[in-house]
Amino acid sequence: MIQSFIITGFLGVGKTTMLTNTVKEHFSDKKVAIVVNEFGDIGVDGNILSNVYSEVLEISEGCICCQLAEEFESGVMEIMNKYNPEIIFVETSGASEPFPIFLSMQNLGVSVEGVICVVDSKNLDSYKDNSTAKYQIGGSNIIVLNKTDLVNDDELEAVKKDVIQIKEEYNIKNTLTGKTIFNSYVINNAEQGVVNKEVFEGVYKIDEIIGLAKDYK
Repeated sequence: MIQSFIITGFLGVGKTTMLTNTVKEHFSDKKVAIVVNEFGDIGVDGNILSNVYSEVLEISEGCICCQLAEEFESGVMEIMNKYNPEIIFVETSGASEPFPIFLSMQNLGVSVEGVICVVDSKNLDSYKDNSTAKYQIGGSNIIVLNKTDLVNDDELEAVKKDVIQIKEEYNIKNTLTGKTIFNSYVINNAEQGVVNKEVFEGVYKIDEIIGLAKDYK
């Protein structure tokens, strides 16, 4: 079964840079597809990838990057059929929440190993009160603190406290049972745009949210 990770986070937090750097660093031996899902925001995060508007962008051996601005599921299906990737990373728009993308991947029969929210450690204060940003953090079971090399220890600790508080207040619940979907989550650091490989080891299974998706079919 194809594995996938959903990468979410507010505008400008460094999702694309972190993701492409990490794939090059840790997954050069895998057939990887990166889907940049920029509904309504084409050209914002896309500026980081200079030729992202082309159909396919080769970023490393065995890895493709494609930006989808039309029907998401049909686009991902085409990538699966054409390239047969082992792992798919879906980077969501900075202005959207990750849950609809999760449901789409489930509809395609793709295993979602984790929902990863990238947080800008340097600038969290400037957007932490935004409702979309809060739901991005709340809807993730893996939090990656990016740009940690730009803050000191005290500032990083303050960021962690803010993330924990937001997570507690906005953790997604199963509306049928009232239980929180992510009973546990982890916080990892990224330095200079690279996160440790163990973040992607697939140990953070999302069992209850899969059940929730099935309930709505």
